[in-house]
Amino acid sequence: MKMHAPQFQDFEAVNPAADQTDLRSADFDVGFEEGVVEGRRLAVEEDALMTAAAAQSLVDMQFGYAEARAHFVALLEPLFNEMVTSLLPEIAQESLPATVAAALQSVALRDVSALVEVAVHPDNVAALSRLIARESGPPIQIKAAPDLALTQAQLCTPTGGGTHLDINHVVTEMSAALAALFDPENQRIA
Repeated sequence: MKMHAPQFQDFEAVNPAADQTDLRSADFDVGFEEGVVEGRRLAVEEDALMTAAAAQSLVDMQFGYAEARAHFVALLEPLFNEMVTSLLPEIAQESLPATVAAALQSVALRDVSALVEVAVHPDNVAALSRLIARESGPPIQIKAAPDLALTQAQLCTPTGGGTHLDINHVVTEMSAALAALFDPENQRIA
């Protein structure tokens, strides 16, 4: 059995003698122009809709962030208030003996033999005495001074030099920083 090659019609053949301008009518040109104008109008409308949707999405995200931040800050406020009222003052009071010991080392570097008098609140005398007993350095006399706050100490040397230590300012600054976190003015989105 012999197979015949398929016969295909040549659609690319162009008759140069034929006038191509006759194929398009005036109605076609008018319809084509109207279609182009309508397509451009629809594209502008769709672009405007998409721009509005994107802008609304950004506004929604910003509002969502502001709500989430406000909720988070509101949840943390009791914790931070407790830190400011209880924990920070307690930490400051407990760190006073170590701060005094560090200041005494500085005094010892200047004059090892000079007697240093340390005045602290009566509640801090025992803790400071235990810490100082472990340290070697200049002779130290610890005395109770009820007029000093729990976070204060006064170091005096026989030469008239003295150092006033006050850890309370750290607590005050940290309290102010935490209070600023809950200030409504600081909660706006930049």
